[in-house]
Amino acid sequence: MIPNQEERLEINEITNELMQNIITEKAKSYFAALMTKYKNLNAVILGCSVFPLIVDQESSSLSIIDPMLLQTSAAVDYALAEHG
Repeated sequence: MIPNQEERLEINEITNELMQNIITEKAKSYFAALMTKYKNLNAVILGCSVFPLIVDQESSSLSIIDPMLLQTSAAVDYALAEHG
């Protein structure tokens, strides 16, 4: 499920703020409202590395998939694995 155009525009505005380290309750509330709106989904993918600044599992009604966490975990696993 991809957010609608209006939602994507607001998400883009929030992303721009987060990239400037501007973290607001409004942004947190907006994401919480989106997750409530789409509560019929199994999970939400945090498709931008700054989204964990305002969304975490404790504040989410949905399971969180954080691609950055998945990538870094895989990189550590690979680095620690024996490649012989």
